[in-house]
Amino acid sequence: MDKHDTHFELRAIAQEPFATIALVSQQGNLIPAAILPYHFIDFEKRVEAHKEAALFLDFIKHLSTTFSNIELKMPIQFTDARPFTWLGFKVVQHYTYLIDLQHASYVKSSQFRFETLAFNLENLALLNAYFVEQNIAIAKLQEMVQLAIQMPYQIWMQVLYNQDQIGFVHFYCTKEQDQTLYLLAGLSPLNVNNNDFAMQNMNQLIQHARTNYLHIDLGLGDSYEEMLLANNWQVEVKPYFVVKNK
Repeated sequence: MDKHDTHFELRAIAQEPFATIALVSQQGNLIPAAILPYHFIDFEKRVEAHKEAALFLDFIKHLSTTFSNIELKMPIQFTDARPFTWLGFKVVQHYTYLIDLQHASYVKSSQFRFETLAFNLENLALLNAYFVEQNIAIAKLQEMVQLAIQMPYQIWMQVLYNQDQIGFVHFYCTKEQDQTLYLLAGLSPLNVNNNDFAMQNMNQLIQHARTNYLHIDLGLGDSYEEMLLANNWQVEVKPYFVVKNK
């Protein structure tokens, strides 16, 4: 496995904190890390718009001199991508959904048992047979573990059992003092062929999360809107930018 390097930076204007940034690279390229929510760029958002733009121009120039291949998934709080376009970056707009946990209803069920496991190599080994059955590459998950231990977020696995048989496993990550629970792209509880089972899975997650978090960021686009609205969840569509230099 190639070595991953993690770069942490604190950006500030006139000694006022603006953003904390964690970037993962491999052989001089930024990794478009599917396991990371918005590439770990956390915003304070306490500066004027022109200072924010100036700060990002400086940050982008720094990236361009450090990495040959750049792809960043910007956080939903970042609403102005012009600093990237000014320097020739390609900017694509995507969408995610936020579930408001203060108002989201859920259906209790005794049919399923829900267990939260730490995301580590030992627990991956316990679930190895399930991942093989679902055609999820265990080697990729092991690589995710190696990346995750370098990150400021904690990744969890939630296992949904049906009569002691594993029904589904999904992943989410959290961060201290962050009241949003982030589902990991491509490993969502909604990615199930059976819609009823997908809804039960989401119901269990909402029930679990609402005691500690305000929102669930689904990390999903338009394809699930009908399913989400049909369950009367308080869902908000939020745009975000993906910026690339190639």
